[in-house]
Amino acid sequence: MIQRPRRSVDDLDDDTDDDVRDDAALLDIVDGYTRAKPQVHPLDVEATLCEKVALCVVSILLIAIAVACVHAIWTTKLCVLIRDSHREVKYRRPNECFDQAEIDGMLRGLAQTFTTTLTAHGIEYWLDSGTLLGAIRTGALNPNDMDLDVGMSVAAFETLVATPLAFPERYQLEIVNSTLYPSKTRDDALPGRFIDKASGLYLDIFVFLPSLSENGTALLGPVASSCWHECVACEGRPKHFAVPQDWIYPLTPCDFESVRARCPVNVDAYLTHLYGPSYRTRSWDLHKYIP
Repeated sequence: MIQRPRRSVDDLDDDTDDDVRDDAALLDIVDGYTRAKPQVHPLDVEATLCEKVALCVVSILLIAIAVACVHAIWTTKLCVLIRDSHREVKYRRPNECFDQAEIDGMLRGLAQTFTTTLTAHGIEYWLDSGTLLGAIRTGALNPNDMDLDVGMSVAAFETLVATPLAFPERYQLEIVNSTLYPSKTRDDALPGRFIDKASGLYLDIFVFLPSLSENGTALLGPVASSCWHECVACEGRPKHFAVPQDWIYPLTPCDFESVRARCPVNVDAYLTHLYGPSYRTRSWDLHKYIP
């Protein structure tokens, strides 16, 4: 067996010193290389002039696109479909487009013009159906309303038929069997209509005829027609809407779209008869719809 010679402590110390010197020399080489070629993070590199110009152009384009999108969304007109059942189609125009705000404005104009004109001539009327509902709820149109309704007594309607009224050119009053306000489309179920010729939107006029209930109560109601299909307490097909006369008279002032209009005196009973006891709350139940 070959025995290796033992190394002295001095020999080990010499080896350690040599390793330390080698490490120091290596560190000097690395340090010199680092100083000669410093490491730079890519994000710290200064952009060239062309790169700066390109970045500015891209930024401007992105901002312009964003502004254009916001402007388009903000200004795009959302056309609302007006069904033929809610307008006089003879006034429909090609490529017309009305948003809900414009429709509300036209209905508001119809209501204000009609009610103020009749009040000025002492012709009585009252807000009816959905129009009355809006007046009691908020004093304004119901959301997404497409028409208006008023009721009149026979005597008041006869006064209207015989009175020449000066409406603005924009509006047209049509009444059945009238020489002042001739119409080819009105009938006993819907004897009068006040129309906005710019859109064909309208205000319907219902004449309430007197009658007696089986127990002798004085009633008022229009001719039975499909116009009253929403009435929850009405009977017959088409439905016949008739209520006690003292639900309507004496008429009481009510506010509607910034004008002082007239409403039935017992409006709670009136609207409950039409829409049920929850008439103050909108319902989306198709079987119990309340506008």
